[in-house]
Amino acid sequence: MTPGLSCFHCGEPVPKGINLTVEIDHIKQPMCCIGCQSVAQTIVNAGAAAFYQQRTTTGLEFERLEALKPWADMLGEADWVERHVRPVSATDSLVETTLSIEGLRCGACAWLIEKALGQTPGVQLVRANASTERLMIQWNPATVSLAQIAQRISAIGYAVLPISSAPLEERRRQDDRTALRRLFVAGLSAAQIMMYAYPEYLEGDSLDNDIRTLMRTASMAITVPVMVYSATPFFDSARRAIAQGRLNMDVPVSLGLWIAFISSMWAWWTGTGEVYFDSVSMFVFLLLGGRWIERRVRAKASAQRERIATALPALAQRISAPAGIVPAWRLIPGDRICVKSGERIPADGLLESAETDIDASWINGESLPRRIQPGSRLPEGAINLGPEITMQVEVRVSEGTLARLSQLAEAAAADRPQWIEWADRLGARFTAAILIISVLLTLIFMMNGAATAVWLPALISVLVVTCPCALSLAGPTAYAAALAKLLERGVAVSNATSLERLLNVTDVVFDKTGTLTDPATSRVDMVFGTSPDQEIACNLAKSSTHPLALAISRLPQPASTEQSTMTQITQHAGLGISGRLRAGEVRLGSFHFANMHEASMHDSRHDACNVFLSIDGSIRAGFLITDTPRPDAQGLIQQLQQQGKRIWCASGDRRNRVDALAVALGLEQSHALAEQTPAMKQSFVAKRQSEGAIVAMIGDGHNDAPVLAQADVSIAMQGAAPLAQQKADIYCLTPGLGGVALAMDTARRSRIILRQNLGWAVLYNLVAIPFAAAGLITPLVASIGMAASSLLVVLNSSRLLR
Repeated sequence: MTPGLSCFHCGEPVPKGINLTVEIDHIKQPMCCIGCQSVAQTIVNAGAAAFYQQRTTTGLEFERLEALKPWADMLGEADWVERHVRPVSATDSLVETTLSIEGLRCGACAWLIEKALGQTPGVQLVRANASTERLMIQWNPATVSLAQIAQRISAIGYAVLPISSAPLEERRRQDDRTALRRLFVAGLSAAQIMMYAYPEYLEGDSLDNDIRTLMRTASMAITVPVMVYSATPFFDSARRAIAQGRLNMDVPVSLGLWIAFISSMWAWWTGTGEVYFDSVSMFVFLLLGGRWIERRVRAKASAQRERIATALPALAQRISAPAGIVPAWRLIPGDRICVKSGERIPADGLLESAETDIDASWINGESLPRRIQPGSRLPEGAINLGPEITMQVEVRVSEGTLARLSQLAEAAAADRPQWIEWADRLGARFTAAILIISVLLTLIFMMNGAATAVWLPALISVLVVTCPCALSLAGPTAYAAALAKLLERGVAVSNATSLERLLNVTDVVFDKTGTLTDPATSRVDMVFGTSPDQEIACNLAKSSTHPLALAISRLPQPASTEQSTMTQITQHAGLGISGRLRAGEVRLGSFHFANMHEASMHDSRHDACNVFLSIDGSIRAGFLITDTPRPDAQGLIQQLQQQGKRIWCASGDRRNRVDALAVALGLEQSHALAEQTPAMKQSFVAKRQSEGAIVAMIGDGHNDAPVLAQADVSIAMQGAAPLAQQKADIYCLTPGLGGVALAMDTARRSRIILRQNLGWAVLYNLVAIPFAAAGLITPLVASIGMAASSLLVVLNSSRLLR
């Protein structure tokens, strides 16, 4: 090996006789192998040489990159793409997926990946997150394939891995083991050193010199492993930050540790002065302990995201043609499948057989089984607790409930709230201020002729006690805990600003049908029509996700062949659903929609109906669906009203039915809007916003998509139509309105805990700095105080998990 020469890309020593270089910023930098040379040259050719000035860690070793390439090759396989790649929306050709990236360790890495992929034709959107080591990407498969994207990432020195792949899990376990070993070494050392330091604290100057020397020698020997092993993460982080010309919270930590250790070594060697071996080991142990708890909080959120992403069964039993066992991701809408008792439901669909119970606890935190009636929706991933059932698939797995939940969760984890960015900036400035204070304090002591035994402990105490760890941990830990709690209870947040905006909402607009009312308990009566008409209506309704259609689909019907002959089925947002039979066009929906040619005259029976069936323009049947308010609707509305929010209900239903629901739920009549088209709902929200209101919209149907996109915060309910899911900022998989209440409560608690964390961090430092500067706090007390402050912030944030 060439003495003292390291690879500029990966940091490994350059072997003897290797003379490979790459010109970076007009300087020829050494490379350890052809692989690193190729990667570095690719980065330079991409115009991303600034990566080497911004990075906080070295790149992935070329041997490791080559060993992981088979996993990247998997991304080109059709089966994997079909299972894990999902369309961005139903209206364009873009698709998206989320991947794990080995080697994505800092902000510069994320910047490099985003820049390199952003220059790739066909790539629409790239979001790389160093804290989660995840990459969310959208692209046009007609222009570029996922395998080509993976090759592009590999060319700049990163390995692409499927989520929960074996190498990723093994590295995570290895990181956990390493962190625990560092914590164990520091904790064991701190306990032992305190035993050796106790006699000196107890006896003081009266302690025999030989015993003092023996105790200090043992303390020194035990502290060395703490410095060279346990504290390595702090030193490496500080070194990288300084090399880039910036400051982070590990800079004062490292300075304090090294000053305390070197001065203690001098005092031990000369036999004069104080030693701080106990302070060093205790400080490292407590600081590592706080970061380990923070790590577990983040790991809990990450584990739930991965469990959702990989939870579905690999196979499904299809009973419709072509029948047989097929991969779950190959199911298409309309397929009929059977699910045995104890098996997971492989796709969103409607129950066709007798009622059953399901266990959805791992998805949304429900502690009790849920009874599902025939015609009701079955969520993918839930466990069938009843006998074998048959069901009809509604959407592809890649577009289903769990896919959307996983997509939102990954997007939220990759996002950073503004208050975290603010805390990071404040932490960096605070670190600079502490270093300046430390220098000034030392100069003042020296100018006044203070002895080393006076100013050195004060300097160490100031550097240690005022570390901005609590300030830097205050935001990220609270945010991670909030996301973990929500996801555990089946509520996914798409971006960091959603929770912030939710706190400032002034107006909450509810859709009526399926949101404030429960379609599962709605009563359906056919006011007029024949048995064949009812059968046709049921068959057509099964193709719709609208709550009223779901209610009609549960009506009893004899066996029929009409369902198989229904063609050209089309959803009409806010109006109804249409299809075609041999007899002509079939429409199911409002009176004006069904009576498209005004072929039917209005009669008194129509006034008693709210859903109509027409064939070839002629009204054939009318249905009355009696809404039942959700049990938790009135309580949520009262809670929001007590918080000073204005509550609205916007519905396409008739005035008398909307007014009746408003009375039942305690809404003002003027706040109950009836006969609203999707455009009218959107205009109403826009009008409220123009008047200064911050509007949250809660809905679940196709006709809610425009208004969900218009609102400041949008929430899609369980079983929402796919388009509504795509437009929503928050998606609730919990039944009823419990997810909405949970999201609002978590947002409120998050703000409270964040303010408590920041308030404590500021108050602690304002009190600690003067005491440390005056020499009233020893380094040991300073280390305990600082670590306890960080630990308090982490533990306070973890309360969100309860």
